[in-house]
Amino acid sequence: MLFIPSGSIGDALMMLALCGEILKYQPDARITIIARRNGALIRDLARAYPRISVYVIQKNPVGAWTLLWQSFKRPYTALMPAAFGLGSVWNTAFFFKMLSLRPGNVTAGLLKKKGDPDPYQRSEVYNTGILHFDSMRRLAVLGGLTVAPQGSLLSLNLAAKTPERYAEMKGAYIVLHPFGSSSWKSWPPRRSKELLDKLGKLYPSFNFVVTGGKENEKAAKDIAQGMPRTTTATGLPILEAAGVIQDAALFIGVDTGTLHLASVMNQKVIALEHNASPEWLPTYNPSAVVLTNREHCMCGGVKNDSCVAWEDGVPYMRCLYEIADETILSAVGAFLAPVQ
Repeated sequence: MLFIPSGSIGDALMMLALCGEILKYQPDARITIIARRNGALIRDLARAYPRISVYVIQKNPVGAWTLLWQSFKRPYTALMPAAFGLGSVWNTAFFFKMLSLRPGNVTAGLLKKKGDPDPYQRSEVYNTGILHFDSMRRLAVLGGLTVAPQGSLLSLNLAAKTPERYAEMKGAYIVLHPFGSSSWKSWPPRRSKELLDKLGKLYPSFNFVVTGGKENEKAAKDIAQGMPRTTTATGLPILEAAGVIQDAALFIGVDTGTLHLASVMNQKVIALEHNASPEWLPTYNPSAVVLTNREHCMCGGVKNDSCVAWEDGVPYMRCLYEIADETILSAVGAFLAPVQ
């Protein structure tokens, strides 16, 4: 039994990769992921794993009680990746204390900091000094499960489905994903257009696709307008988005769940990163190059005034904003030979 605390794409991908490792070493295991939200998205991401089921409890208190009752019928190993509550339906401490009452159950969790409430039989403080996925591995080991050693390559099976128009261009286009969860983590539209213009001249045989969520549709079209051989793919179902990324020659993107979607598929990735959350860098992907600029931004994620770069009244994290086009183009050149 596994919990995904937020239901975000990044959290879901890391948890599902952990599930995949658990099933590799314990192939007869059955895993229930209990999510607060985004159940359909998580189910789609888990479609390649028939032994994983997804249960959403946010608006289903009766079902949540039923789930707790069912957990007393057979032994469970219950893992909580971070000390977040499960929303208004459940009190996390109560849930884990109840699970602990059944002989044979094992409960394990990661605490946000020392001294936090600890309802688990086994626990340790979340370590921001290692990759997030290695923290997930430590959690599984706490629960008595076997997984790959820390630092091992991460892999995740996805039932990706490429839309026909992109399947026909397989390997002949580059994806640019400039949209983060906030402006802080995004790439400015002007910079995106300038980069696409330079890439278009250096790589005339390639097309370019600007990806984003449904909410990014207009911004993506504005970026693509007037750019050579550039289209947009926004608001796609998650497995179709995975297909578009999987069939690309290269993915360039900012820190977001889509970056991790590309990285867990071991796609060639250029990650335009900030310095605030090193545990989330996609260095688990051997085909990823991580770019950032530390010259003027050493705030360690505090987001003080030295972190801010303003453009058109919009704030961006300086360490991300100041990554030079030449640095990105050099990284692209390491993957793709430009036309002379």
